[in-house]
Amino acid sequence: GLSLERATVTDNRESPDLGGGVGIYAGAQRDMEPPNLVIEESIISQHPVSGIWLSGDGAYELIGNTITGGAGVPHGATVRCGDGVYAADTTAFDDSTGLLLQDNTITSNRGAGIFLDNAAAFLDSNSWKDNTPDLLVQGEACLIEHDDYQEAPGQELCPEWDRPSCSLDFALALRVAELELSPPPPRAPPFPTVLGGAG
Repeated sequence: GLSLERATVTDNRESPDLGGGVGIYAGAQRDMEPPNLVIEESIISQHPVSGIWLSGDGAYELIGNTITGGAGVPHGATVRCGDGVYAADTTAFDDSTGLLLQDNTITSNRGAGIFLDNAAAFLDSNSWKDNTPDLLVQGEACLIEHDDYQEAPGQELCPEWDRPSCSLDFALALRVAELELSPPPPRAPPFPTVLGGAG
């Protein structure tokens, strides 16, 4: 698991070769334990694809953070993505697993403040400003009623068309380096052994 408190994660850029453009990524992997991610009182800003990208079952707690400034990425004549939080196939938090967003400030994201793509979340006391929209929910999970979703002033719940998400591909980058071994420092000569007796 990963826990961040009072951290700043900013300005991760997208690369045509390596992918990226995401501030923090956590996702379920085959044959591995579900991820456990806790982010508290941190600043997540200026990531063109998404500030936080979550995928699959796991325990995700986002509490008291400022998530701002996803500018989006060019796609032909339009701009796509730029979501504050993008979540796919998550469930709403139930005290042990799922996605919880509590007391966050979610502002100035070019895409949705929170994009739940066939996903659910528990929302509690978040602040919203200048997102387009504040909350977007699509897929089968949006058919489940959630009273807590009403806290987001700008909503698109179950739109008539599915908004495509940005693909998220990462390439493993390895840097070849030479390992230089320094010779060990010279050893000090042993102390002389003095044998003596009573004179």
